[in-house]
Amino acid sequence: MRYNGLSAPADTGMDFRLDTKSAPEGSADFDGASRTFSGPSGGGGGSKEANPQSSASRDSLNPKGSESPELTLEITTNKSEGREGDVVGFRCTAQNRGELELSDVRIFCHGKLASTAFLTPGKEIYLDGTLTIQESTKLEAGVEGKDAHDRLYINNTTTAIWKITPAIRLEVSAPSRVHRGESIPLVVRVENTGGENITNLTVSDNFGEIGRIELLQPSALQSLQSYRKIDASVNDEVRAVGRDASGREVYTSGQHEVHVLNCSLEITGQPAELMAYPGEQSEVTWVLNNTGEEALNNITLSEDGKRGTLRELMPGKSVRMAAIYTRDQTSFVNVTAEGRDAGGYKASAKGGVLIKTIRPSISLKIMPSELEVCPGEAAEISCLITNTGDDTLNDVSLSQDGHALASVNALAPGEFKVVDTQTTIPANTTLLFEAEGLDTRGQRWSDRACANVSAVISSLKIFTRASPPSVALGSSANITCTVSNTGSIPLYSIFVISKKFGPIGNIDFLPPKRQRTVYSEKVVSDASDDSITAEGFTQEKQPVRAFSTLHISVLKQIASQKIDPLESSPRHHESKSVLVEENLSCGNLSVPLGLPSEKETVHMASQKISEELDGTATGSNNEVLDGIANLLRYVETVLAKLGQRADSSSGEAAPQSDKTVNPHNYELSIASVKGSEHGAIRIMDVSASPPQPAALEAVKVSAHIKSASGIKSAVVRWGLSDSPLTKQSMLEVSRTEEESLSLESGDALDGYWSCTIPGEAAGTYMALSIDVDDGTSAVENGPFLLHWSTVNSAEKGSQRDVVTTSGEGMLFIESSSVKGKGEVSIKDDFRGSAMNFKEKMKGNGSISLESRRSIDRNNPVSSFNEQKDLVFTGGVLSGRQTVESPTFDGGMGAAVTERFNLSHVDKSETSSVSSVDFANNTLAFNTDQAFEGTWNIQTQYSRFYKKIKADQQYTGSFQTQKRIEFQDDGRN
Repeated sequence: MRYNGLSAPADTGMDFRLDTKSAPEGSADFDGASRTFSGPSGGGGGSKEANPQSSASRDSLNPKGSESPELTLEITTNKSEGREGDVVGFRCTAQNRGELELSDVRIFCHGKLASTAFLTPGKEIYLDGTLTIQESTKLEAGVEGKDAHDRLYINNTTTAIWKITPAIRLEVSAPSRVHRGESIPLVVRVENTGGENITNLTVSDNFGEIGRIELLQPSALQSLQSYRKIDASVNDEVRAVGRDASGREVYTSGQHEVHVLNCSLEITGQPAELMAYPGEQSEVTWVLNNTGEEALNNITLSEDGKRGTLRELMPGKSVRMAAIYTRDQTSFVNVTAEGRDAGGYKASAKGGVLIKTIRPSISLKIMPSELEVCPGEAAEISCLITNTGDDTLNDVSLSQDGHALASVNALAPGEFKVVDTQTTIPANTTLLFEAEGLDTRGQRWSDRACANVSAVISSLKIFTRASPPSVALGSSANITCTVSNTGSIPLYSIFVISKKFGPIGNIDFLPPKRQRTVYSEKVVSDASDDSITAEGFTQEKQPVRAFSTLHISVLKQIASQKIDPLESSPRHHESKSVLVEENLSCGNLSVPLGLPSEKETVHMASQKISEELDGTATGSNNEVLDGIANLLRYVETVLAKLGQRADSSSGEAAPQSDKTVNPHNYELSIASVKGSEHGAIRIMDVSASPPQPAALEAVKVSAHIKSASGIKSAVVRWGLSDSPLTKQSMLEVSRTEEESLSLESGDALDGYWSCTIPGEAAGTYMALSIDVDDGTSAVENGPFLLHWSTVNSAEKGSQRDVVTTSGEGMLFIESSSVKGKGEVSIKDDFRGSAMNFKEKMKGNGSISLESRRSIDRNNPVSSFNEQKDLVFTGGVLSGRQTVESPTFDGGMGAAVTERFNLSHVDKSETSSVSSVDFANNTLAFNTDQAFEGTWNIQTQYSRFYKKIKADQQYTGSFQTQKRIEFQDDGRN
């Protein structure tokens, strides 16, 4: 325990040694609140010097092989001295620093007691109290506890509380600001202001004793002087202790603060970071600043073994020095500055500068690098030019075999350019592509890539698959083999043979650029990687072969035997069931057990919708109504799929469903604010009709507004943009146009306000906000986003969906409207002979999704259409969507795949697949979007002689417009 540096003289009769004792039971004698501690008074840490216990006592407490807990005790006070009548607050803290638990732990101090039944290792117990100063005293405290073997542990400690007497007055004088290591004179004047003699007066400070005065008579003044070496700033406390005529102790104290002058350096490089080409000279300015209070001499600067010297730098002054560096690679330049003050004390500082080397680079990738074409046909190759360095490249050009193909003015670091080329191939050849550009110094950088093109007259390709790919042991699998003639001459007598299953099928005649599919059902006896061979012959009887690998796996079987009370029966011994693990999927069609009849379902759902529509004025049931409407459409779709519904019912239910949902589809593309409060004004809802207007179509904006004092004015303000807008970029659009909202229903306190915004051209984006004023306050709500679609037409946007079906066709329509916040999980899967559509989204945040899908099969036309508007924010949304036309180009297929991982997106998207017959197909994909995150789009289609793929990915904040369309004309 420290007492502010107090060191009492030996003749005061007070022992201030800190002594901690741990002794066996019976070595202490105290009972009740008043305690007498054996051994020296004081507290401490239990060292050998401070603890006079015998070795035998310690061994009895700490037997060999056991861990003894360490019970420590400490006293803290809010003051160590004061005048008569002052109150001192104290706290006694006992801590179990051992590894064993103690019980019945008690603290005693100044007539107070605190206890606890158990004290686990590391825990503490406190005792708080107060003491009124009457005389200089010694505050004693003790603690006791025992372990699980009833062995007693004791500790005690003391602290001194001094009473300041008015009979002595101290005056301390010394320099207040000194150099480090300087010896200064400390002069103390002691005056007896009382009426009695003071004897044996000892004066001391933090450094030790200053002097002694044997006798100090009343009104006498005596001076003492001592020299102190000061190495650091200190608040020196001077104390005087003596005795009066009656032998009582007298005490007083005084303080003097000494500040040591600081010496310090600072060095910085300007600029802190710079860029240069390898081997190029770079200039750095070093600024050396004396930030201390001492003058520094002989300052040395060192860097990589090089040294420089500055003779002197005064306090508060700075020096600028220039240096030239040459680097071949990115590295730091570190400089160390050191100086010394007049007393020889050192001050140092370090500074650094990062020099980045500029390394230009260009990359060229071609796709595909190997392909086959017929002689005289064009080889289509995509070239991707990327600036992979960290310097801008100018005059970028692409050439093929020395002939220029394309040029780009400049490519910034990380930018890329895609160039599609077509080259007529007369025979086998290698196409050499080269991309080159100039950096800012004029140096040329280039990269090359080769494409191996084979000219083939006869060529055969085979594609195989098994359905299902995993089957139970002994079950059958349907093997499908698609054979394509990618050459320029017809092939005859094509046989498809499996190495494991034998013949699959045969094709008598296959024209050029056409394909045929053969099927076979085979029993699977074990898992295998089968080899499928297709072999045909030209008119000259020359063989043409193609190979493919088919993998079929066998599901793991788990035998499950049911325990039956009639186990002894032979029939039950023979009855064993086998459970086979399998995942069954049928798209987004889920048929629950126990569906009610169609009549009952429609009646209950219609009644529920009618009940909910009565409460739409509150604005809080919109999501519930959307869910009920979706449920009705879903149940109707399921019943239609199961054949439990007549064709005429589908035509009648679809308009009714659309009529029910339309009032809730009047939402802006960005989710409107519901229930937002701005002081006295509350904007309950904001909506737009139609939400996705066609070109030049006017939009009605409506708002539900409440105010306690009545709305005075409401205005819609907007601005236009030709490119998609992100959530952040909407804030930057200048909203210069405005239109006043008029009260449509209700009153100024609670009413519905609306106005009409003129239509804009297709593809226009509008950022709008609503300003409301009630005379006492004004608020702005927004911004919101509107987009005039380039896909919809005014006629389609204004008319109600009316669908009819022929007696031989099939019609499926699904509309969805979802808005809310939370977990998002959407899975859809549509499959057919003419189209495949698969979508999956998953995330957590706020979502607004409106979609409409339709499948119309009316021989000979089969078509699929999807329209979707999606807004997501406040989380992360990831997903994948694939639109595929399997019958494209005679069955070779075409597909568009979209993947994304986004934190914010606002997009309008349409996709469609149309098939008139096996050879007249169209696949279209259109999207306009603004997003933040990662978005990837892949397109793929196959020809008889090649497979074409394109893959683009964007990461960051983008505004994109994408139009993709595949179309074949059915020519042979």
